[in-house]
Amino acid sequence: MPLGGNRDVYWKKRQIEDALTRSFIHRYRNKGVALTGILLARPEDSLTRDEILPHLNYWHHRSGDYVDFFCVGYLPRWYADSTAGLPPVVTVGNGEWAFAQSAFVELLTVIEETAGIAYDGSPSLILLNSYFNGFRERAYLNYSRIVWINFREAIADQAVSTPTQLAEYIFQFAKQANERPQSSQDPVWEMSDSFGHRVLKRGVVDALLAFLPDWAKPSARRAIHFAVRKP
Repeated sequence: MPLGGNRDVYWKKRQIEDALTRSFIHRYRNKGVALTGILLARPEDSLTRDEILPHLNYWHHRSGDYVDFFCVGYLPRWYADSTAGLPPVVTVGNGEWAFAQSAFVELLTVIEETAGIAYDGSPSLILLNSYFNGFRERAYLNYSRIVWINFREAIADQAVSTPTQLAEYIFQFAKQANERPQSSQDPVWEMSDSFGHRVLKRGVVDALLAFLPDWAKPSARRAIHFAVRKP
C-alpha cells in the first residue's frame, strides 16, 4: 500500500515498480531517483496495532509528492480475489484495507532473498533507492544498499521514540532532498549519513562494540539502526 497518492493494488515487486513509474512521471520532482520505503508490519503485532496502524492515514497524506511507503500485505477490501472474508484492519484515504498473509509472505520472501537479510517478525521499515530509466520510462527498486530499521529494537535502544517520529524525519528529509537545486542521486546514503553514521555490516559493528567502553555503547547501538547495509 503506497502512501502518497496512488491507490491501486500493490504487493508484488513488479506492481510496486509500476506504481513508482507513475509517481516518477506524474508526481516526483526529482525525475531520476527517489527514496522509497517498504513497511513490514503485520497487524497482529502489538507495536503495529498500537503505534503504526492508527497513523497510516496521516502518513499517507504527510508523505506528499516526495516519497512513497509500500505496506506489504495490505490490500483494499474491494480486491475480492485476495481479501474475501478478511476483516478491515485500517482505513487509508477513502477506503478500508485488509491484510492478506499470503501477499505478505510472497513479497517478504523476495525481499529477504534480494536484500540478504532475514526478517525476525518485528515491525520493520526498509529504505532503499528507486531509480527511473527515462528512456524506457520504467522505475526499478535498487537493493544495492538499504537501511533496514527494526522498530522494536530501535525504540528499545532509544534511537527513536515512535515509528511516527522516524516517519516524520523521512518525510522531511525527502522533501528537502527534492527541493535542493542539485537533487540527491543517492538519498538512502545521504539520509544515513545525515545521522553521521556509515556502517555496512551489523556483524562488524557488533565486533567493534566489544572494544568500546561501556559509556559509549548505547550511542553506538543507536547508530546501528540508521546504518547503510549492503547484501
